Amino acid sequence: MNILIVDDKEEGRYLLETLLKGNGHEVAGAANGQEALERLQATRFDLIISDILMPVMDGFQLCRRIRKDEALRHISFIVYTATYTGPKDEAFALNIGADRFIQKPCEPDALMEAIGQVMTAAGGGHRARLSTPAPDEEVLKVYSERLIRKLEQAKMELEREVQARRKAEEAALAAERDWRTTFDAMLDPVALLETNGTIRQCNQAFADFVGEESGAVVGEKCFQLVHRTKGHIEGCPLLRSVQRNDRETMAISVGQEDFLVVTDPVKGTKGEIIGIVHIMRNITELKRAEEALLKEKGFADTVINSLPGMFYLFDEKARFLRWNRNFSVVSGYSDAEISTMHPVDLFMDKEKKEVAKAIEQVFQTGESSVEARFVSKDGTKTPCFFTGRLFISDDKRYLAGMGIDISQRKEMEKALQESEKRFRDLYDEAPVGYFEYDLKGNIARVNRTELKMLGYTAEEMIGQPCWKFIVEEEARGQILEKLAATRPPAHGFERTYRCKDGTTFHVLFEDRVLTDEDGHITGIRTTIQDITERKRAEAEKERLQAQLIQAQKMESVGRLAGGVAHDFNNMLSIILGYGENLLEEFKEGDPLRKDVQQILEAAKRSAALTRQLLAFARKQIISPRVLDLNDTVEDMLRMLRRLIGEDIHLVWSPGHALWRINMDPTQMDQILANLLVNARDAIPGVGKVTIQTQNVTLDAVYCAAHEGASAGDHVLLAVSDDGCGMDPAVLDHLFEPFFTTKEVGKGTGMGLPTVYGIVKQNNGFIEVQSEPGKGTTVAIYLPRVGGEADEEGETDTGEMPRGHGETVLLVEDEEALLEMGKAMLERFGYKVFTANMPEEALGLARENVEEIHLLMTDVVMPQMNGEELARRLREIRPNLRCLFMSGYTADVIAHRGTLDKGVHFIQKPFTLNGLAVKVRKVLGRENEGLRRKNEKNAELGAE
Repeated sequence: MNILIVDDKEEGRYLLETLLKGNGHEVAGAANGQEALERLQATRFDLIISDILMPVMDGFQLCRRIRKDEALRHISFIVYTATYTGPKDEAFALNIGADRFIQKPCEPDALMEAIGQVMTAAGGGHRARLSTPAPDEEVLKVYSERLIRKLEQAKMELEREVQARRKAEEAALAAERDWRTTFDAMLDPVALLETNGTIRQCNQAFADFVGEESGAVVGEKCFQLVHRTKGHIEGCPLLRSVQRNDRETMAISVGQEDFLVVTDPVKGTKGEIIGIVHIMRNITELKRAEEALLKEKGFADTVINSLPGMFYLFDEKARFLRWNRNFSVVSGYSDAEISTMHPVDLFMDKEKKEVAKAIEQVFQTGESSVEARFVSKDGTKTPCFFTGRLFISDDKRYLAGMGIDISQRKEMEKALQESEKRFRDLYDEAPVGYFEYDLKGNIARVNRTELKMLGYTAEEMIGQPCWKFIVEEEARGQILEKLAATRPPAHGFERTYRCKDGTTFHVLFEDRVLTDEDGHITGIRTTIQDITERKRAEAEKERLQAQLIQAQKMESVGRLAGGVAHDFNNMLSIILGYGENLLEEFKEGDPLRKDVQQILEAAKRSAALTRQLLAFARKQIISPRVLDLNDTVEDMLRMLRRLIGEDIHLVWSPGHALWRINMDPTQMDQILANLLVNARDAIPGVGKVTIQTQNVTLDAVYCAAHEGASAGDHVLLAVSDDGCGMDPAVLDHLFEPFFTTKEVGKGTGMGLPTVYGIVKQNNGFIEVQSEPGKGTTVAIYLPRVGGEADEEGETDTGEMPRGHGETVLLVEDEEALLEMGKAMLERFGYKVFTANMPEEALGLARENVEEIHLLMTDVVMPQMNGEELARRLREIRPNLRCLFMSGYTADVIAHRGTLDKGVHFIQKPFTLNGLAVKVRKVLGRENEGLRRKNEKNAELGAE
């Protein structure tokens, strides 16, 4: 909307323009009615907002002219005035054709609402104004009346203003006289300066200070008269006041006197500096008094602060008046905080009453003391000894006192008590017996251990001769000789003790001579140790020694057998591998073929021998039987949940129609316990552990790529966790005996080696998938018991579903698996593109013009996971089907959110047949036409 604002006040037009433009309107302005009419001839406007009182042509005249002009009368008109504000003015404005009458000032929201109402009414043909303006004579009459009234009001206001101005001038003259009198009466030299330092005015004290008449001072430079310099002194407060637009101070010396100079800016109506007030206060006596006071206070502070404890002084209302530095440091409170505190606020709640009582006692009796814990601002509690004495000055009573930190004394007392208790405990509860006897051989002290050995009470033994309890009769004479220093004390000799019930036992004696400060013998302390078990053990030791030697021999042979078998098996693998390759080079009937076959037969017999050596090295006594692995795990679930604790969620995912295995149940218990403990220790807090069983059939291709694997039907037991995971360096040593990443005392390093030995002994194998921060999956493959029918599992029948020439994009970051997967897919009749990394796969999809029917990708890879790769590839190839593969169990992957429900997934390891069936299932039979097309092309090529 285009709006014309008519107002002779520029600020009024500016405010309205800003408001209306901010609301999205086009705005123009005019200073009076005549200028507005000229703009209306040149530009089309939808609304006019006009003031009334303006030069040349006012708002009433402008409204009247517009309503009489056929070309302009359609324009809405709002009167916006601060002069004509009465009801008759509003009625007159509406009578001559205005749509709305609004008084200044008006809230922006109310003004915009009024404009909206006027324009809405104009758009609907319902203007508030009269459709036919009043006649000219009537309008002129009313207009003249309104104008005369406003002129009369203006005259009265002018007369009042003149009278008020006259009174103001008289008051100003009187105030100036009073100001001048006060100004000259001031004892401090004061001058009003220009910003360059020129003196505009000064009082008599300033003129006297510089030694000039006040009239002669005006116009001179302040620094020339005060400082006797040709320019501003360094650090001049006048210059700093001009720069910072604020009050500045500076202490100066003039002769033998000291002054404090204050400069304060004088500001104009717009905030600009129009002058500087320059005040000089003589502070010579004040400075001398302060110096004397500071010197006295400094001495007192030095004395108080040098005190070793916390000094404090407070009055009868317990208000702190003085304290030393130690008090502030120990309390941790600022001086301002201490000044508002009550003394008892600084103590423990339990001790506040005792402190308050001690304070009251000082004011009653003159002194008191108390031990209490002093509580600092940070909560530190310091045991202290506080003293207080009454101090009277000017008939006022004060408490002065000291607080001494007794933490060290308390700690020493506590340590001494603890030491005494420890000594008593050690003496009484020592694993050996103690007793002391005096110069007559009578027992003076005995510990509880010896009392238990003999079956006596302390009262029954103390005061009795020590040899009374010894079987050997020569003991009495030997003891007396030791007391007389004619026989040295003995160490490590044996005696036979007699108990209260008459039984005897062997003991080992150790004597220690007790002496006084002069070195004279006062008695003997003897230590006795019951060596009955040792005597019995010595006999048993001799019996077991032979067995131990034999066991050590067998252990050494076992270790040697295991080591030799391990290395020998490696060499046999090389012989068998190269021998089988060499056998393919000779045809039937070739004389060398028989030699190679003999080599292979000898190698196989050697391999059988090594298996016997390994079985010997295991040295396990087991009772294998046919097991349902699901039942075995379910029986252990309650124990396993207790083992891992409440913070870890245990998920049990049993396989359907699980095949049977042949194994000792206790060995399976060992496997599960070790794996669950490792999983628990890998999870720092709350986490999840999944136990899964599954039927798996492995073929020769898979086994060729996985060391230790064997072809055929297996039962898979997988234990997965979402813990910290392991890096390759740890994985390389995972099954080594005594290798552990746990803290000392937290693990023996034999958990996984034990699992490995059990699995190997039962002809199974283990695979571990782990990455730092992504958890660990331990997969155990145990052979199926032979002869059981295969109902659910996939078997290698030799008749595998084949492809129809579809194109597969295979993505795998493990190079060996990538090559193996490509060979398997090409064997099924698929065309294969391979990518080692996700970004490489994206590049192939963008650059290759051929249709890609299937994406087969690992789930966990560098750069991005398989799900994200599939999503980005589908942006390029919307019809792309996806098959995800992973060494982690599906449950764990779903828990991490890597795969959504309903996607196609194949678990590593997979067999040729398993892969063929899964790929065919994902692609479906939709490509049957492609198969027929390929067959037809092949026939044409043959022709």
